[in-house]
Amino acid sequence: MFGRKKQRKTRREWQDAPDPGKDEVAPDSHAEPRQVTSVVQRVLAEAGCPAAPSGASEVRTATGPFEVTVAVDVAPLAFSVDALWTGELPATDRSVLHALNEWNAGHTVQRVHAELDGRGTLRVRADSVLTAGAGVTVRQLDEWVRRALAGLSSLAEFLAAQWPDVHAPFPEADDVSTGMGAYTGDLRLLVTPGNRYGLAGGPTPAVSLDRMAACLTADGVRTTATREEGASGRRGNGWLRPTGPDGGPGTGADIALHDGALSVTAGAALGEIDGPTADWVMSLCGATNVLPGGVVAVLGTAAGAGATLTCALHRPVGSGLSEAQLAEVLHHDRDLVWRRYRELGAEITGETGA
Repeated sequence: MFGRKKQRKTRREWQDAPDPGKDEVAPDSHAEPRQVTSVVQRVLAEAGCPAAPSGASEVRTATGPFEVTVAVDVAPLAFSVDALWTGELPATDRSVLHALNEWNAGHTVQRVHAELDGRGTLRVRADSVLTAGAGVTVRQLDEWVRRALAGLSSLAEFLAAQWPDVHAPFPEADDVSTGMGAYTGDLRLLVTPGNRYGLAGGPTPAVSLDRMAACLTADGVRTTATREEGASGRRGNGWLRPTGPDGGPGTGADIALHDGALSVTAGAALGEIDGPTADWVMSLCGATNVLPGGVVAVLGTAAGAGATLTCALHRPVGSGLSEAQLAEVLHHDRDLVWRRYRELGAEITGETGA
């Protein structure tokens, strides 16, 4: 169904997925974690990642040198992949801040941060979040899971290159067969009116700059668009930036569309800063990167601007979004990113009212 078939030509992972129906199905507002988890379990299995349930709202598995937990929350419906690297680093290693900041600045998944374990050693933790307040289709969930797993694979290579002498064993994965049970059947059975799985049915058209601009306009936000070519050379990527009443710069987060990923960003130039100050700002970014919601904060550089501070939230939209989903995503993500950016800016400047 969702798994790629071994053929001479690579097929899109959801090409053989069951059609959820032509009529849009509103997700149940009281999705039950255990039932939603069964869908996550099936998608993980089809993606080639063994998993087994652990409790009512999460599944546990292993991917390379990571211990992985996929959790489900409701009200609103949200999914998260949390991965703990099995490698251990000295707590005094200052290169960790710079290495993880480098990863976060160059990748949309996974978001990473460092934390101290009970033995006083540094551990690297990665996560990816998909908020689905307006529901989620099985295809969208499949796309998110595959991007998250691909991100872990790339992260494992990155961490091994940063610390080649650190041992990071591969933990054993649980047996997926223990949790499949009645949920091995046709997934179309899960997409029905009044379902308890928080799923949305019906077509989900492609996300475009024009669709997003129209959605924001309906919400009272005026924007200007800058169009770019994607990796394939096709146009459709680009940026939307809020504008003020006079057409000048406005307030609020920007929205970028780049090769199937929607990114909401907010940032500012900090100017020239010294090494200790950079370390301090990166530590503040690290504190932001452990907060719920998936917003990632990074310290970067820009020509003529010196150091830059950016907060961003990324989500895959290659399988499209319904009108309700797009409106919910733009409202939720822009609000969360702007709030995190203002909070982080207030810590840096010391202006508590920022």
